[in-house]
Amino acid sequence: MNYLIYLGGFLFALFLFGWCFLAVGILGRGWFIYPNKDPKDQPPR
Repeated sequence: MNYLIYLGGFLFALFLFGWCFLAVGILGRGWFIYPNKDPKDQPPR
């Protein structure tokens, strides 16, 4: 039954990666919707 442990770890890592990807997507969209008022802090598009 060792494969269940590996499968659980893989699913947990995939879940964490999905949440990180979602958070980065939301933050990236928010960054473009509300850009920084200081132009030198803004990365080139």
